[in-house]
Amino acid sequence: MTSQPPQVSAVVCAYTFDRLNDVVEAVQSLESQQPRLAEIIVVVDHNPDLKVEIRSRLADEIIVIENVFDPGLSGARNSGVAQAGGDFIFFLDDDAVAAPDCVALLTRSCVEAGAIGASAHIEPALLAARPRWFPSEFLWVVGCSYEGLQPGPTRNLLGAAMCLRRDIFDRVGGFDASLGRSQKGLPHGCEETEFCIRATKETGGHFIHEPAARILHKVPAARLTASYFSKRCYAEGMSKARLSTLAGSERSLASERAYVAQTLTRSVMRNLGDVARRMDPAGMGRAGAVALGLGCAGAGYARGRLSTALGAQHALLFNAALLSLGTGISAALGFFYWFLAARSFPAEAVGYAAAAISLMNFIGHLGEVGLGALLMGKARSQGPRARNFITAGLSLSCAFSALFALVYLALNAVFKVSLGEIASSSGAVVFILACGLTGLTLVLDQSLVGLMRSQLQVSRNVAFAVTKLILLAGAPLLLGAAGLDEKTIFLTWFGGQLASIVLLAAFRRKSAEAVVGRPDFHLLGSHFGDVLSHHGLNMANLAPSLLLPFLVTVVLSPSINAAFYASWTLINVAYLAPASLATVVYAVGANNPTELAGRIRTSLGVSMAIGLVVAAVCWIGAEFILSLFSPAYAAVAADSFRLLGLSFFLIAIKYHYVAIQRVRNQMLSASVLVSLGCALELGGALFGGRGGDLHDLTLGWLLGLLIETTAMAPVVFRALRIGATAQGLAPRVAPQPAYAVATAAAGSEYFASQGLEKPR
Repeated sequence: MTSQPPQVSAVVCAYTFDRLNDVVEAVQSLESQQPRLAEIIVVVDHNPDLKVEIRSRLADEIIVIENVFDPGLSGARNSGVAQAGGDFIFFLDDDAVAAPDCVALLTRSCVEAGAIGASAHIEPALLAARPRWFPSEFLWVVGCSYEGLQPGPTRNLLGAAMCLRRDIFDRVGGFDASLGRSQKGLPHGCEETEFCIRATKETGGHFIHEPAARILHKVPAARLTASYFSKRCYAEGMSKARLSTLAGSERSLASERAYVAQTLTRSVMRNLGDVARRMDPAGMGRAGAVALGLGCAGAGYARGRLSTALGAQHALLFNAALLSLGTGISAALGFFYWFLAARSFPAEAVGYAAAAISLMNFIGHLGEVGLGALLMGKARSQGPRARNFITAGLSLSCAFSALFALVYLALNAVFKVSLGEIASSSGAVVFILACGLTGLTLVLDQSLVGLMRSQLQVSRNVAFAVTKLILLAGAPLLLGAAGLDEKTIFLTWFGGQLASIVLLAAFRRKSAEAVVGRPDFHLLGSHFGDVLSHHGLNMANLAPSLLLPFLVTVVLSPSINAAFYASWTLINVAYLAPASLATVVYAVGANNPTELAGRIRTSLGVSMAIGLVVAAVCWIGAEFILSLFSPAYAAVAADSFRLLGLSFFLIAIKYHYVAIQRVRNQMLSASVLVSLGCALELGGALFGGRGGDLHDLTLGWLLGLLIETTAMAPVVFRALRIGATAQGLAPRVAPQPAYAVATAAAGSEYFASQGLEKPR
């Protein structure tokens, strides 16, 4: 006796008149299913006029209902489930078309495999040409099956076309309304993932992916842009964060970890290989898009987790966490940048370029003259005049930085300090422009943070890191052996900065309008005196970091600096921990001084614990780590790297001293001591390097840092023991919260020029 085929109810959710014709096509594809479906239900999401129009366009037997639950896709689907009476429910997106046998194949697969649900292969129906930079592994961004998706058992179904047993909803409930897309805001998702994880856990069943069942999913031109790509990845990260709180991170992220470790890693290597094997420059774009997508998803995840954990306080701390995440992504890309430079370019070229980039960043910070901190703290308070305020700051920082670069070149003509071809007559113009652009980006980044648009700042820095990496990788292919010099490396850095500005303006036009207007220098001048003391302290704090690679080149050689710069870059990644902790110490102390002592104890204790790990890794693994760049680097800089690991403890004390003095508003005394410390650090390096040995130069710098922090330690240790009020730590003028974070971030600026592209 032949069993009867299961009865299937189909659900299509609609919400906008823009897809009215698409809804009709989707329903027509369901009417063509063989065998016929038991019922077709169209759920209209809180749009009565659309419901009337859809009702008039469809046959009478098609059921058209309103979403009776929360607005959004999850609520609409739950309304469809409540109406459905079939053995299975097939969900089809309103902009998708199902093949005539799609539903039959899905239900048969479920029955034969004993699965509780199945999803189809979703083919993109592109309404515009697909950009060559768009990686196949990210087709999920446009709601389609992506490369790396395997047939058979799967953790969760793809929402555009999925078939589930009706009784599952009676047992585990519907889709979570806190997840899923809505008519407003970012394109969130993950409601299918959460439902599938919950259903698997509560029923013991499983889901399958059936590639023989096919649908076409329409992809408009607007979803094939870099802007949508980044927003969708960011929204996915936020959704995964919410999902982690509901279902636990182990279940929620298991597939994602494998996807990143396997699929995306292979994708990057394959696309980079396309550049070398096929001379396909679009391979660089696809590799860069993978990095961008991963970075945006990570940023969204960080914000989502922070928002859940901190509730109403998440906005401020989200921006700080986003900056740290951006730093991590840029640090990883910076590592690959210098790794590739070490592998592709002569050591002398790498050394000269590293010295020039460090000097350029020093000049950019000098030319910034505190404008970044000023705009970070004051821009939002200017209201409609904010963009005039910001544009004036951008203009001045660019002009001052270019002027200081010109002054350096004039002095260099007298003292004859060689930077290879970079500071030569042919490279001087580029050096001046690069310094000016560096000053501008420093102020721009801090302005975006002040406007609470840290995601734009992170996007720009990631774009900078990706672009310069692409340019560096392509340079040997395009220029050949003749182009493997320091000027080429420097030009890739400059080109990356310039491209990041262009990309930010192109993809974020509204955001560009928020920071660009007619400059109002008078408005700027009325506030300018507020931050000069902070800028003086910042420059004294930054100078050793920014100038030490330049010093190594001048005192020793560019080849030695190539090896030193690799170790210097890596240790500065470690310095991020105490810098971030000290930033929090200042932010807390500036607003609640009575909590300062406890915060310092925790912060300094964590810093010292991390320092033990850092010192051990540097001491034991120096040769291995540096040999990743080049075997020659290990021979030159391993001993120096070990000493740099020991510096972590001293740097932690220095950062906390600066934070405490800022809370106390003791800017003058702090500036004097830090300036003397700067002279000790650089003087110690010069004295140690007089014999031509990198180990001795590093030891001289370390001894100078030791003397400096010995003078700072009493302030730090007194703050550990005594409450804030007794210590006189209450600030005389309570700073604005954004400005508090801005000025406290001076320690973090220590990394800004080290090839890490830390959001500045």
